[in-house]
Amino acid sequence: MKKFILIILLFTILVFVSIGYADGYSMIFSTDHDTEELERQKQYKVPPIKGLKENLNKNIINTVPENIDRSIMTVPNDGFLYVYDDFILEQYMSDEKRFFVSKVVITNWFYDRTKPIAYSQKVKVRRDWEVSINLQSETEAGNDFLERIADSTGVQVSSSYTVPESETILVGPVDISPRTKAAIKRYTGGYYGSGYLRYKKYSPSGLSWLGYYYQKADGWVVSPTTSTFVFTDSSL
Repeated sequence: MKKFILIILLFTILVFVSIGYADGYSMIFSTDHDTEELERQKQYKVPPIKGLKENLNKNIINTVPENIDRSIMTVPNDGFLYVYDDFILEQYMSDEKRFFVSKVVITNWFYDRTKPIAYSQKVKVRRDWEVSINLQSETEAGNDFLERIADSTGVQVSSSYTVPESETILVGPVDISPRTKAAIKRYTGGYYGSGYLRYKKYSPSGLSWLGYYYQKADGWVVSPTTSTFVFTDSSL
Protein backbone atom coordinates (compact mmCIF):
# COMPACT_ATOMS: atom_id res chain seq x y z
CA MET A 1 0.00 0.00 0.00
CA LYS A 2 2.84 2.39 0.92
CA LYS A 3 4.58 1.50 -2.34
CA PHE A 4 1.40 2.26 -4.30
CA ILE A 5 0.99 5.64 -2.57
CA LEU A 6 4.66 6.49 -3.25
CA ILE A 7 4.25 5.74 -6.96
CA ILE A 8 1.16 7.96 -7.15
CA LEU A 9 3.03 10.75 -5.34
CA LEU A 10 5.99 10.57 -7.74
CA PHE A 11 3.65 10.57 -10.73
CA THR A 12 1.85 13.64 -9.36
CA ILE A 13 5.17 15.48 -8.91
CA LEU A 14 6.29 14.63 -12.43
CA VAL A 15 2.99 15.81 -13.91
CA PHE A 16 3.16 19.02 -11.90
CA VAL A 17 6.74 19.73 -13.04
CA SER A 18 5.83 19.08 -16.68
CA ILE A 19 2.77 21.32 -16.56
CA GLY A 20 4.66 24.01 -14.68
CA TYR A 21 7.37 24.12 -17.42
CA ALA A 22 4.90 24.07 -20.29
CA ASP A 23 2.72 26.81 -18.81
CA GLY A 24 5.51 28.90 -17.34
CA TYR A 25 8.40 30.79 -18.86
CA SER A 26 12.14 30.47 -19.31
CA MET A 27 14.84 33.14 -19.60
CA ILE A 28 18.16 32.33 -21.24
CA PHE A 29 21.35 34.40 -21.41
CA SER A 30 23.73 33.62 -24.27
CA THR A 31 26.85 34.98 -26.01
CA ASP A 32 26.35 32.76 -29.07
CA HIS A 33 25.45 34.18 -32.46
CA ASP A 34 22.07 32.82 -33.57
CA THR A 35 21.28 32.07 -37.22
CA GLU A 36 19.82 35.52 -37.80
CA GLU A 37 22.88 37.22 -36.33
CA LEU A 38 25.31 35.06 -38.32
CA GLU A 39 23.50 36.07 -41.50
CA ARG A 40 23.57 39.74 -40.52
CA GLN A 41 27.30 39.62 -39.84
CA LYS A 42 28.06 38.62 -43.45
CA GLN A 43 27.73 42.25 -44.53
CA TYR A 44 30.91 43.05 -42.60
CA LYS A 45 33.21 40.71 -44.51
CA VAL A 46 36.60 42.31 -45.15
CA PRO A 47 37.41 42.56 -48.91
CA PRO A 48 40.45 40.86 -50.49
CA ILE A 49 43.87 42.49 -50.26
CA LYS A 50 45.23 44.30 -53.31
CA GLY A 51 48.82 45.26 -53.99
CA LEU A 52 49.87 48.28 -56.04
CA LYS A 53 53.21 49.79 -56.92
CA GLU A 54 54.03 53.35 -57.86
CA ASN A 55 57.28 54.17 -59.64
CA LEU A 56 59.05 57.51 -59.59
CA ASN A 57 56.92 58.64 -62.55
CA LYS A 58 53.77 58.15 -60.42
CA ASN A 59 52.59 55.24 -62.57
CA ILE A 60 50.48 52.80 -60.52
CA ILE A 61 50.23 49.10 -61.42
CA ASN A 62 48.27 46.28 -59.79
CA THR A 63 50.81 43.67 -58.68
CA VAL A 64 48.62 41.01 -57.05
CA PRO A 65 47.55 38.04 -59.23
CA GLU A 66 43.99 36.80 -58.69
CA ASN A 67 45.16 33.35 -57.53
CA ILE A 68 47.45 34.57 -54.73
CA ASP A 69 46.80 33.37 -51.18
CA ARG A 70 45.79 36.64 -49.54
CA SER A 71 45.57 35.02 -46.10
CA ILE A 72 49.40 34.97 -45.88
CA MET A 73 50.15 37.94 -48.13
CA THR A 74 53.29 39.97 -47.40
CA VAL A 75 55.39 42.36 -49.48
CA PRO A 76 56.64 40.95 -52.80
CA ASN A 77 59.51 38.48 -52.65
CA ASP A 78 61.27 39.89 -55.71
CA GLY A 79 64.71 40.76 -54.40
CA PHE A 80 63.94 44.41 -53.70
CA LEU A 81 63.88 45.94 -50.23
CA TYR A 82 60.53 47.13 -48.84
CA VAL A 83 60.30 49.28 -45.73
CA TYR A 84 56.95 50.10 -44.15
CA ASP A 85 56.30 53.86 -44.22
CA ASP A 86 52.70 54.75 -43.32
CA PHE A 87 49.01 53.88 -43.43
CA ILE A 88 46.89 56.16 -45.61
CA LEU A 89 43.20 56.24 -44.62
CA GLU A 90 40.89 56.87 -47.59
CA GLN A 91 37.45 56.42 -46.04
CA TYR A 92 35.69 55.33 -42.87
CA MET A 93 32.22 54.69 -41.54
CA SER A 94 30.60 53.59 -38.29
CA ASP A 95 28.06 50.95 -37.32
CA GLU A 96 26.56 50.92 -33.84
CA LYS A 97 25.67 47.22 -34.14
CA ARG A 98 28.95 45.98 -35.60
CA PHE A 99 29.98 43.59 -32.79
CA PHE A 100 27.38 41.33 -31.18
CA VAL A 101 28.02 40.93 -27.46
CA SER A 102 25.27 38.81 -25.92
CA LYS A 103 21.54 38.45 -25.52
CA VAL A 104 18.79 37.47 -23.11
CA VAL A 105 15.78 35.58 -24.44
CA ILE A 106 12.52 34.87 -22.64
CA THR A 107 9.62 32.67 -23.70
CA ASN A 108 6.37 33.39 -21.91
CA TRP A 109 4.20 30.29 -22.29
CA PHE A 110 1.44 31.59 -20.02
CA TYR A 111 -1.95 32.37 -21.53
CA ASP A 112 -3.11 34.77 -18.84
CA ARG A 113 -0.17 36.71 -17.40
CA THR A 114 2.82 38.81 -18.40
CA LYS A 115 6.42 38.07 -17.49
CA PRO A 116 9.30 40.55 -17.18
CA ILE A 117 12.51 40.55 -19.21
CA ALA A 118 15.59 42.50 -18.16
CA TYR A 119 19.18 42.65 -19.40
CA SER A 120 22.27 42.53 -17.22
CA GLN A 121 25.75 41.47 -18.34
CA LYS A 122 26.01 37.98 -16.80
CA VAL A 123 29.53 37.25 -18.08
CA LYS A 124 32.39 39.26 -19.52
CA VAL A 125 32.67 39.09 -23.30
CA ARG A 126 35.67 39.94 -25.48
CA ARG A 127 35.32 41.15 -29.04
CA ASP A 128 38.29 41.60 -31.41
CA TRP A 129 38.81 43.71 -34.52
CA GLU A 130 38.31 42.07 -37.89
CA VAL A 131 40.90 43.41 -40.30
CA SER A 132 42.89 42.23 -43.31
CA ILE A 133 45.88 40.00 -42.59
CA ASN A 134 48.43 42.67 -43.48
CA LEU A 135 47.18 44.87 -40.62
CA GLN A 136 47.32 41.96 -38.19
CA SER A 137 50.86 40.96 -39.14
CA GLU A 138 52.32 44.50 -39.14
CA THR A 139 52.25 45.82 -35.57
CA GLU A 140 53.25 49.34 -36.60
CA ALA A 141 50.73 49.36 -39.44
CA GLY A 142 47.96 48.14 -37.13
CA ASN A 143 48.73 50.90 -34.65
CA ASP A 144 48.75 53.49 -37.45
CA PHE A 145 45.41 52.13 -38.68
CA LEU A 146 43.84 52.64 -35.26
CA GLU A 147 45.41 56.08 -34.89
CA ARG A 148 44.19 57.33 -38.27
CA ILE A 149 40.60 56.25 -37.55
CA ALA A 150 40.70 57.82 -34.08
CA ASP A 151 42.12 61.07 -35.48
CA SER A 152 39.47 61.21 -38.22
CA THR A 153 36.48 60.37 -36.02
CA GLY A 154 37.48 61.82 -32.67
CA VAL A 155 36.31 58.53 -31.12
CA GLN A 156 38.28 56.04 -29.05
CA VAL A 157 38.85 52.81 -31.00
CA SER A 158 40.70 49.61 -30.18
CA SER A 159 41.78 46.27 -31.60
CA SER A 160 39.86 44.51 -28.82
CA TYR A 161 37.50 45.24 -25.98
CA THR A 162 36.19 43.18 -23.08
CA VAL A 163 32.67 44.04 -21.94
CA PRO A 164 32.78 43.66 -18.14
CA GLU A 165 30.48 41.40 -16.16
CA SER A 166 27.86 43.23 -14.14
CA GLU A 167 24.71 42.43 -12.19
CA THR A 168 23.37 45.93 -12.82
CA ILE A 169 20.18 45.91 -14.89
CA LEU A 170 20.98 47.86 -18.04
CA VAL A 171 17.64 47.48 -19.83
CA GLY A 172 14.21 46.75 -18.39
CA PRO A 173 12.41 45.18 -16.82
CA VAL A 174 9.86 45.06 -19.67
CA ASP A 175 6.61 43.11 -19.32
CA ILE A 176 6.22 40.45 -22.02
CA SER A 177 2.70 39.63 -23.14
CA PRO A 178 1.27 36.12 -22.79
CA ARG A 179 2.31 33.59 -25.45
CA THR A 180 5.22 35.76 -26.57
CA LYS A 181 8.93 35.24 -27.15
CA ALA A 182 11.16 38.26 -26.62
CA ALA A 183 14.85 39.07 -26.75
CA ILE A 184 17.21 41.88 -25.82
CA LYS A 185 20.49 41.92 -27.75
CA ARG A 186 23.53 43.97 -26.86
CA TYR A 187 26.04 45.30 -29.42
CA THR A 188 29.31 47.20 -29.25
CA GLY A 189 29.88 49.70 -32.03
CA GLY A 190 32.68 49.65 -34.56
CA TYR A 191 34.38 51.75 -37.21
CA TYR A 192 35.36 50.56 -40.65
CA GLY A 193 38.50 51.97 -42.21
CA SER A 194 39.74 51.52 -45.75
CA GLY A 195 43.06 52.62 -47.19
CA TYR A 196 46.58 51.55 -48.06
CA LEU A 197 49.76 50.48 -46.35
CA ARG A 198 52.61 52.37 -47.98
CA TYR A 199 56.06 50.87 -48.28
CA LYS A 200 59.20 52.52 -49.62
CA LYS A 201 60.80 50.38 -52.30
CA TYR A 202 64.57 50.28 -52.54
CA SER A 203 67.09 48.51 -54.75
CA PRO A 204 68.39 45.17 -53.41
CA SER A 205 71.38 47.00 -51.94
CA GLY A 206 69.09 49.45 -50.15
CA LEU A 207 70.95 52.43 -51.57
CA SER A 208 68.53 53.54 -54.30
CA TRP A 209 64.92 54.54 -53.69
CA LEU A 210 62.74 53.29 -56.52
CA GLY A 211 59.26 54.45 -55.50
CA TYR A 212 56.40 53.21 -53.35
CA TYR A 213 54.61 49.92 -52.99
CA TYR A 214 51.01 49.99 -51.69
CA GLN A 215 48.84 47.29 -50.20
CA LYS A 216 45.10 47.67 -49.78
CA ALA A 217 44.13 47.33 -46.12
CA ASP A 218 40.63 47.32 -44.65
CA GLY A 219 38.85 46.30 -41.51
CA TRP A 220 36.61 46.92 -38.54
CA VAL A 221 37.88 48.16 -35.20
CA VAL A 222 36.01 48.19 -31.89
CA SER A 223 34.49 51.33 -30.39
CA PRO A 224 34.38 50.53 -26.64
CA THR A 225 32.32 53.60 -25.72
CA THR A 226 29.34 52.65 -27.91
CA SER A 227 26.70 50.18 -26.66
CA THR A 228 23.38 49.52 -28.36
CA PHE A 229 20.49 47.40 -27.09
CA VAL A 230 17.83 46.02 -29.43
CA PHE A 231 14.49 44.64 -28.21
CA THR A 232 12.43 42.27 -30.37
CA ASP A 233 9.35 40.12 -29.70
CA SER A 234 7.10 37.74 -31.59
CA SER A 235 3.92 35.78 -30.87
CA LEU A 236 4.12 32.05 -30.19
